[in-house]
Amino acid sequence: MNALGNRHLGNNLRILLVNNGKGCEFTHHLNPGHIFEENVNQYIAAAGHYGNQSPTLVRDYACNLGMDYLTANTKETF
Repeated sequence: MNALGNRHLGNNLRILLVNNGKGCEFTHHLNPGHIFEENVNQYIAAAGHYGNQSPTLVRDYACNLGMDYLTANTKETF
């Protein structure tokens, strides 16, 4: 988020934020967490641990920085 506050961002910057509710990168064989196999989601990737999610946090932050914000949460809206 700090990098987005940079005043010198070009108008060709595109950010794709994907949040599927867990960290799939921890299951990759090059990640040290992969040794936990089926337990990686529960103990490392925090799958299913959604906490206090804000449906507007990223949108408001981007818009307050003067960026356009597009969102899709289904195949149809994409």
